[in-house]
Amino acid sequence: MSENPTSRPARRLPFSGDDWQPRRLRSLSGIVSQASDIIILGTVFFGIILLPYFRHSSSNLSFTEFLELRVSLRNVLVAVVTLSAWRLILWSSGVYGPRRVRSLWAFALRCLLGLNGCAALVGLVLLTVRSGLPLWGTVELFWGLCFLFMTILRVVLALYDIYLRPRFREQRNFIIVGSGPRAARVYAECLANVEWDYRLTGFVDSEPQGGYVPADMILGGLNDLENILMRTVVDEVLIALPMKSQYELVGYAIEVCQRLGIQSQYFTDYFGTSLTKRRSSAGANSGRLVLDVVHTDTRLILKRVIDFTLSLIGLVLLSPVMLATAIAVKLTSRGPIFFHQERFGLNKRTFYMHKFRSMCVDAESRQAAIEHLNETSGPAFKIKNDPRVTPIGNFIRKMSIDELPQLWNVFVGEMSLVGPRPLPLRDVNRFSEAWLMRRFSVKPGVTCLWQIGGRSNTDFDRWIALDLQYIDEWSLTLDLKILAKTLPAVFTSRGAS
Repeated sequence: MSENPTSRPARRLPFSGDDWQPRRLRSLSGIVSQASDIIILGTVFFGIILLPYFRHSSSNLSFTEFLELRVSLRNVLVAVVTLSAWRLILWSSGVYGPRRVRSLWAFALRCLLGLNGCAALVGLVLLTVRSGLPLWGTVELFWGLCFLFMTILRVVLALYDIYLRPRFREQRNFIIVGSGPRAARVYAECLANVEWDYRLTGFVDSEPQGGYVPADMILGGLNDLENILMRTVVDEVLIALPMKSQYELVGYAIEVCQRLGIQSQYFTDYFGTSLTKRRSSAGANSGRLVLDVVHTDTRLILKRVIDFTLSLIGLVLLSPVMLATAIAVKLTSRGPIFFHQERFGLNKRTFYMHKFRSMCVDAESRQAAIEHLNETSGPAFKIKNDPRVTPIGNFIRKMSIDELPQLWNVFVGEMSLVGPRPLPLRDVNRFSEAWLMRRFSVKPGVTCLWQIGGRSNTDFDRWIALDLQYIDEWSLTLDLKILAKTLPAVFTSRGAS
């Protein structure tokens, strides 16, 4: 796929410089930084304003009178405007700009510039509301305290970036479609910004152009894209082909990504489809279009908070049940208490799913001998009266007690409480149709639509259809509904094997 660099006027590429950054990294770090800074600024400022009233404890004002005195419509408006203006000042000073500042002093200068602007606004507010506080002393105290706390915050965030984030954050793998100057520019950006946690898997191009990208990183041609995405852990595909001369190939690449449930990015135009949620890039000069096959907004952050909180509560409250189950498993059959199996997770990343062991220790080696007894269609394997199940295993499987250790998978972020069930590697390796891969575009879950609708009674086609329905219709409300219906399905053992 050739791209003539002289076919268009020389101009700044739409994703060059500061414009192209990993969207998730930018959005999440921006939310944390901005929220923390506003909390610090607001706490310090209003603390200074209210301090005189707490110091004069001999005041005859009652608590109700105190609130009525300070909380007026004008004060509320001043507070809202001040908080909003602080955010705007810090943003315009470059404090929340791209994490590409190669000089610590340059970043410190941005922060000082923003803090000086916020302090100047405090002085203006004090003059406007006539608070009676000494102007310069108040501004200096505000500046000093905010400088201290904001410095501590950034040191903590820096230590997290260096020591903790690499342990808990998976690198996001991506493929670049194309091998011309555009592809080379994206590749150079990634090499220069290792803090993005993005890793280039390789390039896909049917007619590679020599000299722009490393030849040993060409994974294949565009006809191989579907197979490459099916067999490789890929989070995003960046399409760096010229629209004018390669329109059909760009559309084909986007269609493949949609079918497999992988996010794709292009930098102009719009390809409509029922599976994608069209969304423009945040950069004013980016001219970039992100085509999402799943929701990628802040609701996913809230979903993760819910998963973390409920899984922690579940691990604590259900610990007596889990302890009793562990003892029962150990006393009634030979072998370990837990069963650990490698499963496919988000974007086909593998992880070890944990369960209480409900089968004999050689269950996996005996599966080939009973393959002919499989009672479900497709690549999955299910038997109602599996001869490998232990006596206690029948009970804990019907009551789904064997699934409780997966709360740990949820707690550490490998799974979600609600989502398509994680599949064994054996089953996924038998997938022959690309569209089945779209179920890996979200985290696997402990419960899902087909589990509350029939569990083991659901055939493979219906099972996959419900998984894709969940992905397309996902919302926090849907998650709560599924969780609410899970307990009745478990207690009635509806469809359990």
